[in-house]
Amino acid sequence: MKNSLRKLFHNSAPGGPEIGKSVYDEFQTGITEFRVRPERETVREIMERCRKENRQPNRQPVNGQPDSECVQLAEILEELRPEESCKEWFDRREDKKGEWGTLPTPFKQPHAGFAWEDDWPLEKNARKLSLYRVAAFLDYFRKGEWDWRWPNLDDMQEIEKLGENFASLDEDDRAEFIRHLADMSCNTDDIAIGKKRLKPEDVKILKSNAHLGGKALAEALSDEGFTGLRGRDPLEEYNKKPGTFTKAISRLKEEYL
Repeated sequence: MKNSLRKLFHNSAPGGPEIGKSVYDEFQTGITEFRVRPERETVREIMERCRKENRQPNRQPVNGQPDSECVQLAEILEELRPEESCKEWFDRREDKKGEWGTLPTPFKQPHAGFAWEDDWPLEKNARKLSLYRVAAFLDYFRKGEWDWRWPNLDDMQEIEKLGENFASLDEDDRAEFIRHLADMSCNTDDIAIGKKRLKPEDVKILKSNAHLGGKALAEALSDEGFTGLRGRDPLEEYNKKPGTFTKAISRLKEEYL
């Protein structure tokens, strides 16, 4: 990262003034007010309620909610972090009238022009944006813990590691990551969640049924006593959330098979 770490925003005009605090504030506001789906709450809505009630985000659903606050917060970070999502942020307007000729058309996002690095391809710009989205998200929970606006190299390396740790986890552990992040009594070194290893017998069961998918796979794993989903029954997990089950099994296959 040392040779590629650059500020999130810079003035696109050579010799122009530095981008001020207000632009970074607007960027972070966009993160905290992002809504995954219309019926979901934002980071700001959840955390303002928690702070008002002087409590941590809950780990169990309440008041008829299908998911806990920690699961919802983790879902937001998972939507914002991937590079594909970040590439879309750099989408440009269409030039239907040919007014721009061979010049690049303006970005749809008002701040994208200040973040874009002309000497980097889209993929590298997306990785940069992903890192700063994670930074802005984490900073909202722990103001001033990491210097991401200047930025500080050591702090950004820590943020990068936390983002990678989050990405490697299943849904339950991502929720636990959020619980650690929101708990001010938890040291920053303890936010990351250690990965749990599959038992040899579970690896064998997974391998013998790797050709199956969907409900058939869930039934086979359940019948053979697979415990790799934190001890929960695979078929029950599939029936509750097929998509979550599929993602969890896919991660295990990638790691063990």
